[in-house]
Amino acid sequence: MSAYILADRYVSAYSRSFNESERLSALNQLHSYSSSFLTSQTVLPFLAGKQYTVKQKQSFLNELLGDRFPILKNLFLLLTIKNRIQLLPSIVVIVDQHIRSLNNIKDIEVVTRTELSEDLRTQLTHLFKNLTSSDVNIHESIDPNFSPGFKARFDNYILDATLDHVLNTFRNRVKTVSNTLDFKEEEGSE
Repeated sequence: MSAYILADRYVSAYSRSFNESERLSALNQLHSYSSSFLTSQTVLPFLAGKQYTVKQKQSFLNELLGDRFPILKNLFLLLTIKNRIQLLPSIVVIVDQHIRSLNNIKDIEVVTRTELSEDLRTQLTHLFKNLTSSDVNIHESIDPNFSPGFKARFDNYILDATLDHVLNTFRNRVKTVSNTLDFKEEEGSE
């Protein structure tokens, strides 16, 4: 099983441990502590270290988190005991996605040949905000070999506004129209 899927299962189980009104706060805490653990020079190596006992790691987490966040502490302890603390980078990514979802923010991936102008970025933001009924974050990727125009991905949709796509669509329509027309030679026009 991939690390991403496994991490998603842990985050989903953790998230379901809270009612709706507590969920966002709990996910923010998980994100904050996980990010801190990842950047710490001592915490992650200690929790991942095989030379330390589970009792020492549990004591360390008790000191670090106390009784304020028992479910969070249990999640970190479970990840430590199961030797899955290395899932923290994936957990941070997944928690961020859950937080965005709860805040009704959609990520829009836009690929272009050149950097989007401020005007086009604003127009795309309004377009996708109306299409998704959500706030949007536009993430731009620049590919100099890409066809002029842009291609946007969000949820399970792709909006292809590249020159290649427009020309192919036009070409297909011309073929369809020409196939449906009945071309007859005029009599006596040989």
